[in-house]
Amino acid sequence: LAKLDDGGVVRVGQKLSPGDPIIAATKPFQLKDRVGLGAIRRSMSGSHTDKSIPWESDFEGEVMAVHKTGDNIAVHVRTVEPMQIGDKMAGRYGNKGIVTMILDDKDMPHTKDGKHIEVALNPSGIPGRMNVGQVLEVAAGKIAEKTGKTYFVKNFEHGVDQVARVTAELKMHGLSDTEEIFDPGTKQQLGTAMVGPQHM
Repeated sequence: LAKLDDGGVVRVGQKLSPGDPIIAATKPFQLKDRVGLGAIRRSMSGSHTDKSIPWESDFEGEVMAVHKTGDNIAVHVRTVEPMQIGDKMAGRYGNKGIVTMILDDKDMPHTKDGKHIEVALNPSGIPGRMNVGQVLEVAAGKIAEKTGKTYFVKNFEHGVDQVARVTAELKMHGLSDTEEIFDPGTKQQLGTAMVGPQHM
């Protein structure tokens, strides 16, 4: 109950564990459709039925917002859950996909320097969205990792060829947008692929 406000509603910022009350509420015991002396005794003594709403997720959560409109209460809870097959991932450019397989790091393809791929995306998601921004983000991310500095891009910067700009900067820092990928088991080369950070 320490997580609830005076109105019995969980407060913003509270961490919730499975089973914690989100809204504490009771309802007067009703004799309707009840039989027996016990039911009559409870109705006469003013007993109440617990109508509280608990946090029913299997994972911990954090209360981000509470909206009260008349008798209606909406509680928004953010959870951090492990990814599961069937979950959807989306980038900033309309690119999205469904998780079809989850592998241990040691089973993922890796680059020549031994760094494993964290997420392997279907390449058809690039021409399917017709947005080169997602490709430039990966390339610019590699530059930012190399320099340790934030890579700034002005939106709708007229007269600037962003592809040529990023390509030139990759070359200036001795980087390439593609890298050789190797099978973790056989160590055989699988070909080249674009590798780099992308916000998903």
